[in-house]
Amino acid sequence: SNTAHTTETTWYACDENGDNGIPITDENGDPTYPKTPTAGVHYYYVLVTATRKDNGLQASTKSNVVCVTVTKATPKITEPPTAAALDLAKGNTLAASALTGGIAKNRNANPSVTVAGRFVWKDADFKPPRGGKRYAVVFQPDDTQNYEPAQTTVYVNVTCSHRFGAWNA
Repeated sequence: SNTAHTTETTWYACDENGDNGIPITDENGDPTYPKTPTAGVHYYYVLVTATRKDNGLQASTKSNVVCVTVTKATPKITEPPTAAALDLAKGNTLAASALTGGIAKNRNANPSVTVAGRFVWKDADFKPPRGGKRYAVVFQPDDTQNYEPAQTTVYVNVTCSHRFGAWNA
């Protein structure tokens, strides 16, 4: 290796033509490299500067522009929520059955991370018949820029506590 000079690399975020470069720095303001960008299309280049040790003269070269496309992650529902029993005398749509708990994870992250969001009925206005059945539930991530919704099914027990005789009165 050539020890007559030192080299320094500086990464830049830029536009697709390699213009309007902004140096990439860490939380201390020191130069660093691109790390886990958000979903979308990102452009980068690196500037390498060599400095001669004997006289301090410098020469720099700029790399080609690199394009990194990051797609949204779809969380994996590792634990579906639980649906409250639905009494048709109190509410006749799935919306009347509260969903509690449930966990959605980003398995692409290492280690996997829990994704913030909420579980909702896919068709909250649906009027289910009596009996037990599974209905579609959607996980809606809080961070819609980086995560897609995910879907699962949840079992609901549908009963009716109406006393039909009382209706005649």
